[in-house]
Amino acid sequence: MLSLSLIRSRIKKVLRMRISPFQRLPLQTWLLNLFLLIAFLCVVYSLSLLSDHTSIIMNTITAARTAGSVGDYVDLQIAPARAQSHLTEPQRSPQSDKVAVPLFEDLLPYLRNNSKALQPSLIYPNNRVPSKRHLVIGVPTVPREKESYLLPTLQSLAFGLSFEQQRNAVIVIMIGSQDGANSSLVMEQISLIEADFKEYLNSGLFHIMVPPREWYPPDLNATQPNLGDSPQRMYWRTKQNLDYLFLMLYCRELGEYYLQVEDDILAKPGYMAKIETFIHEKAQQKWFAVDFASLGFIGKLFHAYDLPYLIYYIALLYRYKPVDWILDTVFIDRYCPLFEKPKNCSRMSKDYRLRGATLFQHIGIHSSLSGKVQKLKEKNFGQSNTFNAHVDNPPATVTTTLKQYDEYGIQQLYDGHSLFWSWGAPKKGDYILIQFSEPTLVKGLLVRSGNAEHPGDKVDNNTVILCQSAGSGAQFKEVTEFNERGVARLEFTDPEWLASVRIEMHADYSNWLLISELHIKR
Repeated sequence: MLSLSLIRSRIKKVLRMRISPFQRLPLQTWLLNLFLLIAFLCVVYSLSLLSDHTSIIMNTITAARTAGSVGDYVDLQIAPARAQSHLTEPQRSPQSDKVAVPLFEDLLPYLRNNSKALQPSLIYPNNRVPSKRHLVIGVPTVPREKESYLLPTLQSLAFGLSFEQQRNAVIVIMIGSQDGANSSLVMEQISLIEADFKEYLNSGLFHIMVPPREWYPPDLNATQPNLGDSPQRMYWRTKQNLDYLFLMLYCRELGEYYLQVEDDILAKPGYMAKIETFIHEKAQQKWFAVDFASLGFIGKLFHAYDLPYLIYYIALLYRYKPVDWILDTVFIDRYCPLFEKPKNCSRMSKDYRLRGATLFQHIGIHSSLSGKVQKLKEKNFGQSNTFNAHVDNPPATVTTTLKQYDEYGIQQLYDGHSLFWSWGAPKKGDYILIQFSEPTLVKGLLVRSGNAEHPGDKVDNNTVILCQSAGSGAQFKEVTEFNERGVARLEFTDPEWLASVRIEMHADYSNWLLISELHIKR
């Protein structure tokens, strides 16, 4: 078949002749040129018809997309007259042509049409979300069969903060119960936290939150095993991912930075100041996460504005990987070229995953996973927060019948220089006496025995606190006793003028006594 260019050239040659082609060309040549001219006109006409038909098909596709009906797509093969009729039918809003962006509920489809699934079932205290702070510390906790480490963890975190740092931080404690806020385990945890740390709840440093039962999928117990894990472990790690996910969703707008810890850790003294210094030093660097511990998902610091990115990854992979592996996946996908070797990928991501000083130590031996024992420790941790200093106690002379261990004296504790540690076990009749330099108006007092490193060196309800009012002849009067966790707390309804405070043992103990906090509130 002759090409169009050849046809055009033949016609142009004929037209350029000054004399009639009938006079110069043989009959065969004339007939050939006439045939070529007719062929050219037929091709032009065919292209015109094809263009019109293509336009009709495109209009039909547009109409079918707007109508959104499967039948409209099928009818594209019917005659153009049928397709043309679509153009005259009523059309949907132009907004329906937009590409639909997947919603968060598309990743967790069981949340659809469930208005309660993203609403915490309990916010404590006062059912109020805390105001925005500089740093949010997330502490997810669940019941453990053997031993709970939550209270030592909270004590260590609180002891590491100055008064000013407490104002710029909030510690969100999420109790991850599938039974919701009304379960006995949740109520018990809240009671323990309130009994030992009421002052931190009142100040806003501690904040408790419980996710709703609807947050957890109905098939959570039937998660398909992978990575060689047993069904029991699959349930444990999948629920753990969901707990992290809800906690991050709740915390992402509460502060500028988010620090993830766990409920079985100790914090290093001055950890907050070290974190603030690190943030300041790296202010000009674009980082995604900072590791202040090497084990698990402990001590991970993020910008709050980066949390949605991590949240979506956890939502995508919560049934397939543990949360620390999911974080590794984020760095591989975000910062490493495709098919890059793991060693090279690790080197590339170091600019965005920074390593800070070791500020948190894992202390949980008995895991929340039944039967799991975890003895790994951070190598370069050092000593944790062993006492909470109060330098605002009223002037007083403090004495005791207990022999002190090393330099850990009772006056040093009262003045805010160190903890107190007895050499040997307290006996019935032993006491600690605080004699104020002058009559002092007292609002309340707090004495905490034991600490996170030595939780057994405490007293119990066989040890009481007595107060002596100001004025001649006043006798000591018992005002409170220690609880089973070694904490004594008293708030006077009306401030009282006191001359002395006495801590008195009414039984023999087999353990030494360590006092990690002593505060007289004025």
